[in-house]
Amino acid sequence: MLEEALILCGAIEQRRAGSAALLACGELLRDIPAVATASRAFRIVVDEAVPAVHSKPPVWRRLMRAGPLRVLWTPFEMARRRGQARAVLTREQPKVIVVFEDRIPDPEMVWLEEAARLDIPAMLVRYASSSSESDAWTRRDKTAYSLDRGALAWARRLFARAYPAHALDLGMGPQIFYSLWDSLALAVSGMAGTQPWVVGGGRVAVAAIQGPTDFEEAVKLTQTPERFRITGQPSWDLMARAEKRQTSSPLVAHGAPGPQPPRLVCALPQWGEHLQMPWPQHIEKIAQLCAILGNTGCEVVLSLHPKTQRDRYQPIADLHQLHISDLPLSAILPGADLFVASWSSTLRWAAMLGIASVNLDWAGQGYTLFSELGSLPVSNQPVDLAPLLANLADDPGHRTRLGAQLREESFPYGAIDGQSGQRILSLIENLAGGGHG
Repeated sequence: MLEEALILCGAIEQRRAGSAALLACGELLRDIPAVATASRAFRIVVDEAVPAVHSKPPVWRRLMRAGPLRVLWTPFEMARRRGQARAVLTREQPKVIVVFEDRIPDPEMVWLEEAARLDIPAMLVRYASSSSESDAWTRRDKTAYSLDRGALAWARRLFARAYPAHALDLGMGPQIFYSLWDSLALAVSGMAGTQPWVVGGGRVAVAAIQGPTDFEEAVKLTQTPERFRITGQPSWDLMARAEKRQTSSPLVAHGAPGPQPPRLVCALPQWGEHLQMPWPQHIEKIAQLCAILGNTGCEVVLSLHPKTQRDRYQPIADLHQLHISDLPLSAILPGADLFVASWSSTLRWAAMLGIASVNLDWAGQGYTLFSELGSLPVSNQPVDLAPLLANLADDPGHRTRLGAQLREESFPYGAIDGQSGQRILSLIENLAGGGHG
């Protein structure tokens, strides 16, 4: 998210478009010095009162786990937070606010509700590809979201009847997006009138999305085609400008001169962080993955998600002599010959760049998320990954052919053409001028 914000700030600085305001809250608040210095023209609206939940006393946090207490407390907290947001927006009077998420109740939804009340248009820029399928899969075994399981299923069904956009059934059982208690709290707060199963289904005037596939899903769920605009991501522009296999590419310094091994970049899966498997099993799978990668003969670089705690993975990487990059994936991916990830939107990036890739389905998700990428090899378990990588690592022609095929198949997901930022800026300027994006 920070990377997308910084790139967008820089682009706005070049265009001297000073009528928009970046809402710095949530993750961005921690990095506000970097954001604020990225552009003098892009005014930063700072949410200075983001609730520090983790700084609350343990007793308070335990109490808030009790759903009925949350329903009673949250509306009062939401009203207080909306008052704070209203005061800032009234003082700053931005023509547009830009957010990167619209499904988190506090802070993003709070600010979007107040911006809508003040007739300030909001634009959402997706910083990742999210699908209703993956959201439903994560909730599939959890009674808290089920409409047909658990003692309170009747209450969830009543809520779904009142707010049908919150209910979805993709063959994994009917579900609601938020838990019952959080759903009720949003309803009491007057903030449940959204479509949470798609990023961009909230209180935003325009949502910048990545490609035709995302557009089709968003329109199917919201029935508002006028809201969504295909732009690509700002970070794609960096990849478009990167020269593949630069000698100065910031991966791992080579030692001896002569032919170099293929460069393999792996976006380390977050099965544990995303609750897709128990944590001990996650660590076991990561250790197996790193052992396989370490035996490929490739120059291997691991890329961690920005939220990942590096100290959890550094010992495993050190054991197998693998390098963890300090740079964002968008900075190192264009220099890769091979890419490995698990159901990540970054697999789309690699396909658009024509990089041979392997998708890890070790958690058994089986999404249709990449159905257009018919040539994308899938590893279902550790035992089948080694031969897949061996064939690709040892045969440059095979890598080239696979990369070309993936690039051809990737068009429904968007295009890395270096113009994403300009398309997004045009939408912002149009909103600031009173248009509809």
